[in-house]
Amino acid sequence: MGRKSIIQAQEATAAQHAEWEQSRDQAISDEEIDLDAGDDPDEWSVYLTSAPQIE
Repeated sequence: MGRKSIIQAQEATAAQHAEWEQSRDQAISDEEIDLDAGDDPDEWSVYLTSAPQIE
């Protein structure tokens, strides 16, 4: 029998948004986001996850 977890979504904090911007800018520099090909940099996705500590 598998374990179930609750998934919660929430608005990013200012610090998380700044981290997303840095990640997006790095992706542009690394050409993971290709502006010349029409990629929309605002669609860059970053997922922050946390897992409960198992003792």
